[in-house]
Amino acid sequence: MGELNGTVGFVLDVKRELAAEPALYRRFVDIVRRCHDQRAGTNFDIHALHQIVLLLRTRPQLVLGLNAFLPDGYRIRMFDRSAYVIEYPDPVVGVARLTVTV
Repeated sequence: MGELNGTVGFVLDVKRELAAEPALYRRFVDIVRRCHDQRAGTNFDIHALHQIVLLLRTRPQLVLGLNAFLPDGYRIRMFDRSAYVIEYPDPVVGVARLTVTV
């Protein structure tokens, strides 16, 4: 139940932050819903995470707050306040990195 409360709290934080941009908030919710719908029995969707980081990129507290919900091996770091680096497991290279410019 604590995880659910944390998730709801995070979504409410995003909603408050994006109150002046309802279309952006709807895009966030759509991505999260698609991830949730696809989650059963599938691997974590790094592309959806990338889309969410792109949407929230000007709000570092929210982007870095996503770390609380990521599976083991996944992590978002901020690099020099100009980019985020998403680290995730990759069977070929071990740890892959995806960069999102702010």
